[in-house]
Amino acid sequence: MKSADGWQDVAIRNVSAHGLRISVTLPPSRGAYIELRRATQIIIARAMWVQGTDCGLRTQDVVDIPTLLNPSATRAEAVLEAYHSDRRRLPRPEDGAQRASGMVQRLRYVAFGAVVMAAAICAAMTVTNVLSAPMHAVRDALAGTAN
Repeated sequence: MKSADGWQDVAIRNVSAHGLRISVTLPPSRGAYIELRRATQIIIARAMWVQGTDCGLRTQDVVDIPTLLNPSATRAEAVLEAYHSDRRRLPRPEDGAQRASGMVQRLRYVAFGAVVMAAAICAAMTVTNVLSAPMHAVRDALAGTAN
């Protein structure tokens, strides 16, 4: 354990997901932050209570109890691999920028399509209006001669 007094050996008496009870020759003062190391595992904790040589620690992260109990090299490698694989799954900032760029490109196509569609409707209405007057005249002329 590393505390304000430096490094010293500890005996772990009890472990839970977010805490430990340890015995140590020079216990840290209540509220002090300490670092526990066992093999490749590093635990950051805060001393919540002190009674004689025993103290209760609250950890900032979940304690990996199986690794703490059996810090074999294969288990440590598995923990490191899990850590690195979790980091590979995290979204990267450049991925977000690429998604945003793709979204902007799709919105441009939609806007362009809407403008083209509006222009086509206006053109169709103009052609209909331009051709309807002569067509009405032809229809009226044919209707007059047929009578």
